[in-house]
Amino acid sequence: MNSYLYKIYGFFEDDSNIIDKIQHTLSNLNIFEVEKSQDTRIDFFYWGNCFVDLDSLIEDLKKYFTPHTYGQIDFIDFDEWKMKRIEIKKGNVLAKPIPLNKSWDPYTLS
Repeated sequence: MNSYLYKIYGFFEDDSNIIDKIQHTLSNLNIFEVEKSQDTRIDFFYWGNCFVDLDSLIEDLKKYFTPHTYGQIDFIDFDEWKMKRIEIKKGNVLAKPIPLNKSWDPYTLS
């Protein structure tokens, strides 16, 4: 039985030239499943045991961001029971913690 410690998933949207560069960078890591769902959007996913340095990944990708880049990356560390959300809006990056214990609250039946 595998014990998965990390889950990373998200998307990027921009013009097709930028999306191709981001897709190439993610694919070269050989851990992400990357799908180009439209010419201007890619979705990606990782579920496994290999640690991914999210800050370094963002730094590698930032060189491609333009004022038209939008996206989101969710990084869940099951061992530490924490989640970090990276939002990309107009090429700017904002990181914020998301409390996992409260992430299901909107879906709780009363």
